[in-house]
Amino acid sequence: MRFNLKDLLPLFEEVGNHKYGGTLDFSSLERIMEPIRKGKEEFSLKHIKAVEKDFDFLKWWKMPEVSGEELKKLKGIFFDLKAKDSEVIEKLFEIFKNIEIVSVFLRLINPYSYGILSAPVENILNVRGPSQVTRYLNYLDNLTELKEEYGFERIADVDMALWALACILNERWLKSKYTEIVESFSLEINRVKKIAIRNALLEIEREELRYLEMAELFLEIDVEIAGFLAGKKLELLVNELCKAWGIKTYVKTNKGTKYIKIPALLEKLNIKKAINSSDYRNLEEWWKLRNKIVHKELPMGDETEIEELVKKIEKMIKGLRALR
Repeated sequence: MRFNLKDLLPLFEEVGNHKYGGTLDFSSLERIMEPIRKGKEEFSLKHIKAVEKDFDFLKWWKMPEVSGEELKKLKGIFFDLKAKDSEVIEKLFEIFKNIEIVSVFLRLINPYSYGILSAPVENILNVRGPSQVTRYLNYLDNLTELKEEYGFERIADVDMALWALACILNERWLKSKYTEIVESFSLEINRVKKIAIRNALLEIEREELRYLEMAELFLEIDVEIAGFLAGKKLELLVNELCKAWGIKTYVKTNKGTKYIKIPALLEKLNIKKAINSSDYRNLEEWWKLRNKIVHKELPMGDETEIEELVKKIEKMIKGLRALR
């Protein structure tokens, strides 16, 4: 069974009932908000109260005090609301001061282009941004990517499916109930994981962390991704050693540059005594483990090897004076 985020959409209400005892009545609230998007009504206190009356809204959010005078600033801005309208988002945020509540209204007014930003979905995708508005815009980019990847009709549907997935992955008893979904998600590098790692890497890059630190961060989140990162660091380590000892990592051919494979480089390092025989054997074994990770040949249950790999590479780096 291959992972398909779209399979989670029909489980949204079921998962919400299991975990929280219910979800917002989106169908009813969308009908109430539809005239706003069509330009037949202006956004008013009536619409705010309609959302606030939904018992499940109060489980997650507290509606701030807003006056009718403040809402006059929003006159006409929701008519035919476009996707990722940063000006509209900014104006709403100025009034409500809470990006999650802003996202609720946008999602209800135009579910085709907007979703709700909440902790479960933020965490599963590692959504980041220098401001609340930017963070939400980044999230909408992520939802758009998932919409195209999995063939959703609406951004709101992507959000609901992602929320259901996050709830399942965050609760042990829900994991045991939806084992097929958990297994299909865990066993492949899917678009959700790719977005999560990309978002994390962008944040890590800003913090000037390196591959091994990244691997350590992912050990508790996704051990397979941690393995990829450790493998990348291992490759860089060998290349850095070669550079320090004057060993070429490539050769020029008639067809262009050809990079020398890691096992051959390790042999050259061993011959030059750049590494001792023990390090040579270790690096050979670690590279074999790296290949198993990359080619998805590592048996289930062997994830502890990846954790050991990260620790061993870190220990070796500390002991290699050639890199200092």
